Amino acid sequence: MQVHLAACASAPHRAILGLLPVALGLPAREGLHQDLAHSDAGELVAIASAHLIHPLLATAFAEDPSLKECVPDDLCLFLQEIQYANARRNEAILAQVRSLGSMTEALGLTAVALKGAAELISPLYPAAGARMLSDVDVLLTPEDALTLRQALLARGATQEEADHHKWVDHHHFPPLFLEGWPAPVELHRQAAPGYAGNIVDSKQVLAEAVTDSASNLGVPSTHWRLIHVIAHWQLSDPERFSGRPISLRDAVDLHLLRRQLAPEAIAAIQERFDRAGHRRAFENSIALAARLFDPDSKQKNAWADGALRVFGSPGVARWRFDLYTLKFHARDFLRDRERRRHYLKLLSNWRLLSAALRRQSSRRDGFR
Repeated sequence: MQVHLAACASAPHRAILGLLPVALGLPAREGLHQDLAHSDAGELVAIASAHLIHPLLATAFAEDPSLKECVPDDLCLFLQEIQYANARRNEAILAQVRSLGSMTEALGLTAVALKGAAELISPLYPAAGARMLSDVDVLLTPEDALTLRQALLARGATQEEADHHKWVDHHHFPPLFLEGWPAPVELHRQAAPGYAGNIVDSKQVLAEAVTDSASNLGVPSTHWRLIHVIAHWQLSDPERFSGRPISLRDAVDLHLLRRQLAPEAIAAIQERFDRAGHRRAFENSIALAARLFDPDSKQKNAWADGALRVFGSPGVARWRFDLYTLKFHARDFLRDRERRRHYLKLLSNWRLLSAALRRQSSRRDGFR
């Protein structure tokens, strides 16, 4: 067993955590081979897929061939094919990003790629297919975001039937889909939700971004990319933080960005979270990343221990998610007249209700 991950009681979950640093060029920690040998290959794939880091795992087995002896040959082949396929998808998404950049240039708009889109333009991951993208996030001013949205709709973009009330004050518009584009586009009016807006200053992100000549989109400075990762991971949902979730993709992003910065730059970021009243969000995410990627770290952190326990107990995580979902919707139904109308409409329309239940089931299944 990997001693530094002892709070996680599940061997396959510990194995996934142990493979991540190896994929990033760090040596395998003692106990990883044992955890892999005691894990079912299908369960390893399910856990990694739920966290969108399965394409990265192929690099771990390439970096340390001795790990292959602990798993079926088919698993390594499968993961390598997944990474190849994701590399092709990322290449197509990059072409999409460049097309989007051409539109913004033609419209005279300033736009900045966020998260995965920024990674494609300015990569830090060890392989082209190692990072998986769910969508393309682009930050603009509120006025420019509306202009680009209208231009995309005029070009034939569509969106899934949306709950209008949900999106009125949201930090980005509903995802847009365009035929021929492999990923939906989220146009951000703010880099982060309102309660994290005092940490991620959208105006500064736009002003300090470096324009990429190939895509005509800006890329945030490493400073802002790291701030955004922590805010998105820990503060995107007010109750998500207290539930001690582990976002493995965010943890990898955090580590890759953090090692690009000098200690004084990290201290400045911590001070920014301190001033905003979110010191724990910074400390806990950094502590968990250190637990995963820093073999010399002796840092103790109760939140990180709790997060590892929940990660290794997906049944507990699903129970917490169900409870949070029930509280969230019950509160909205009782306090918000517009939301109450929405729920009653949903209950009277089987097609809308079944779609909502499928989305909920899909999110719940993400706890693996």
